[in-house]
Amino acid sequence: MIVYLNGNIEPELVDKLSEALNKLQKNKSLSIYLHTDGGDLNAQETILDIIDNNRDKIELIGSGFLFSAGFNIFFRATCKKRLAFDTVGMAHFIWTAVEIDQSGRAKSDFDKFQSKELKRSKKAYIEFFKELGLTSTELNDIKKGNEHYFTNERMTELLNNENGKK
Repeated sequence: MIVYLNGNIEPELVDKLSEALNKLQKNKSLSIYLHTDGGDLNAQETILDIIDNNRDKIELIGSGFLFSAGFNIFFRATCKKRLAFDTVGMAHFIWTAVEIDQSGRAKSDFDKFQSKELKRSKKAYIEFFKELGLTSTELNDIKKGNEHYFTNERMTELLNNENGKK
């Protein structure tokens, strides 16, 4: 079975993936073509969990754009993976809105909590990017808060680096 996950990473794509897996016949595989500009962190983590819990019957194919959450899903997933022709990528740190008061402090307890969680997740993403094989130039660009874009050739190198570690 083939499913095309195209668009923002959001709960609707989680539902689409879940439906495809629920319809999948026993002893059959699922090819997931992923093309996205990014999206919601919670949906990203749910999609990753679904893929990883079904990794033995899933092949993930990067198709077109793998930006932000799409980049993370593709490279963090533990299933079989490949890149379709001319797929490019983009990575950056997680973005979220935090309200700041006039003194420059987080406005609410939840905003304070989010700020601490973002700092914690930043460390985890730095480790993920290092393990993936990003160069110091690429990593420094991301650390500065920039979006870093990857050519198809560089995406292929990163995938080959990852496959070489298995």
